[in-house]
Amino acid sequence: MKSQLYMWNQLREKYKKEIKQLLDTYENRIAVVFKDIEGEANKVRDEYYENPSDFYGDPADIDCSAIAYDAEMIGLEHYEMLDLMKYNTRAMWISTMYQFWEQQVRGFLYNEIRHYYKIDTKDFCTNGMKEIKEWFKEHNTNLEELKSWQKIEELSLLNNVIKHGDGKSAENLRKVRDDLFMSGDIDKLELYGSSLCERALNITDEMVNEYAEVLMQFWNELPENMYSDELKK
Repeated sequence: MKSQLYMWNQLREKYKKEIKQLLDTYENRIAVVFKDIEGEANKVRDEYYENPSDFYGDPADIDCSAIAYDAEMIGLEHYEMLDLMKYNTRAMWISTMYQFWEQQVRGFLYNEIRHYYKIDTKDFCTNGMKEIKEWFKEHNTNLEELKSWQKIEELSLLNNVIKHGDGKSAENLRKVRDDLFMSGDIDKLELYGSSLCERALNITDEMVNEYAEVLMQFWNELPENMYSDELKK
């Protein structure tokens, strides 16, 4: 008796729609919050310059000769804070998309395989993508041969770098996308030592769209019927 993974069309469309919703939410509800951070910073600068007493408890603390300089510094500090939050939000969304997709795949496998095996969801595919790929191979589907796979592997590495900073995943990602780390001759992740406390990665909104598209492409590429040669012992 063979086991089967059945990717019926409505399920395929459901998974793609969920990824598309993540992308749309980011583009239309999240990214727009940071659309004019320069304007916001200038507003804070101007408010300080026009009413410096609002920022001090005692008017005697105001150094009139330094107001213009302080206003510029306060505006710049506000911009830097917003720009870091913009970077962090983008990074976290990229990471969330990958983790959401991986759980989609794990859920699909679990729901199909439990028709043939007695399995507990908490013990299923605990080794992550390595075990997921093995289950697909058991059903004569090599995920690494999909056109989308190279980009998904890149996304997987980036997800790990976002979460954990420098390390093995960063080393592997540098081999394929060193441009994500470099500013001229400087590796920013090596310089800052953190992937979230500083803008250490060259990630863009266009990349959010690109990764979402490749995750949807993955679902399009899976065959409708995937069969094993025989049941595993």
